[in-house]
Amino acid sequence: MAFSSWFSQTYPPAPTFSEDDIPRQNGKVFMVTGGNDGVGLALIKLLYPTGATIYMASRSRSRAKKAISEITSTDPSGTARLKFLHIDLADLPTVHSAAATFSAQEERLDILWNNAGVAVQPFGAKTKQGIEVHMGVNVVAHLLLVKLLLPKLRFAAASSRKNGTRVIWTSSHLMELKAPVGGVNLADVENGGRLSEPGESDDEGLGWTALMGAYTELFAGFSEEITERHQGKELRKPRFDQNSHPFTSRLDARCDLIEVTIHIGSIGFE
Repeated sequence: MAFSSWFSQTYPPAPTFSEDDIPRQNGKVFMVTGGNDGVGLALIKLLYPTGATIYMASRSRSRAKKAISEITSTDPSGTARLKFLHIDLADLPTVHSAAATFSAQEERLDILWNNAGVAVQPFGAKTKQGIEVHMGVNVVAHLLLVKLLLPKLRFAAASSRKNGTRVIWTSSHLMELKAPVGGVNLADVENGGRLSEPGESDDEGLGWTALMGAYTELFAGFSEEITERHQGKELRKPRFDQNSHPFTSRLDARCDLIEVTIHIGSIGFE
């Protein structure tokens, strides 16, 4: 990871894309996993004034209800609908039930933010289905959720502007700093190995806040500068500059990680 990229992500400048750039979203339906805390909560606070229907997909009902009450109290007469959707990404049957509950209530899904995730979990930790917990929560469960919600995403895409229906996968720059070269060897992980190099990330202590992360997700979800041509290999030589990307002046992600991402994406969505 280039020093310039690390520095701009760790000490980001003010965003150039914000909630002021988003038109009204009445009739649109959004979902944010892990939306009751951190970046997800900050994102939903930005989305709520748009008038959309927003699903806060979270594990803890009590924490989600508290967050929803906090948000809706700021505009009791608002046209937006903010709803709790129970999901435990460490337990795949709840992913099925969450998708079924959503599908019974909505005919469309315009944007899905796969925001929830875990990091630095104890060695040997697994999901209820016995999958290594980082892989199970951050990858497998979200991929299943996308697959189950594809009919709703396709329905929305049929009546939306080109590139307006999106699935956003979020991560941390810890991926670039700590991920093994060439990707994770799952056999090693199952035998007690590491998913990343030793070390932890404390973004909040380095000038980064949840709101800054939310602005990045907002940009990914709504900016018209993001199109299908920005997927895959073109990310190796980024075309964004300081005026278009919300924080960094470059998107010089590690090539080995981009190649793995392209491969997984082609399997999951073709």
